[in-house]
Amino acid sequence: MGSNIKLSGVVITLNEEDNISRCIDSLKQVTEDIIVVDSFSTDRTEEICLEKGVRFVKHQYESGIAQVTWAVKQAKYDHILFLDADEEMSMELKESVLKVKENWTSAGYSLRFRTLFCDKWLIHSWRHRVTRLFDRTRVEVAGREPHYNFFPMKGQKITNLKGDVLHYAYYNVEDFVAKLNSYSTRSAEASFKQGKKAPFYKLWLNPFWNFFRNYILLAGFLDGTHGLTVCAINSHYIFLKYAKLRTIIKRQITI
Repeated sequence: MGSNIKLSGVVITLNEEDNISRCIDSLKQVTEDIIVVDSFSTDRTEEICLEKGVRFVKHQYESGIAQVTWAVKQAKYDHILFLDADEEMSMELKESVLKVKENWTSAGYSLRFRTLFCDKWLIHSWRHRVTRLFDRTRVEVAGREPHYNFFPMKGQKITNLKGDVLHYAYYNVEDFVAKLNSYSTRSAEASFKQGKKAPFYKLWLNPFWNFFRNYILLAGFLDGTHGLTVCAINSHYIFLKYAKLRTIIKRQITI
């Protein structure tokens, strides 16, 4: 699609004073515009963003997908790099993004994630790719709460990019468990609204498969105790999603 692409960095926040500075500094190295869409933080998030000289906009949070969709529309340029506040780019990824700006060929680019959990970078047990670099005229935001992604429109393609998004996820097990408990509730509620079912076999089969895939097939055991902890808790999250969905369905039937 040509060279000299101008790129907007987009971030959504809520009380991210511990993370946002690192995220903005990373985006500044590859973008010409940065906008932070905030859900009325009560900490120093706004102060830090204004000190960094980025655009800072407050917008009422309704859902993750709705907030992301609104935020993307506020970007100055169509080509967007979307990061969460607790993320930054590795040097290799920054170099890859700069090269893409010189020769943009896809609707979007899938970025590899590396996660920091309890002061350990996980190599095997928590790895995935997500489209975060994209042309907003050629993708659409979709997913099921609380998760979202940017999917190519019909006839468009997504290309894998070299380098890592460094995700400073959880500094202790308690925060991880609390977040996934909240996420499982939101996921169950969203699934119910979409008419999804939770047959009994999914209650045990899906958590088992999740653990087996991440811990055995993807060699999560090589991450030691941290790998076991993450795989076990993520598996429990899958169980909670279906258990809570079954509870919601049963509650509606008895009303």
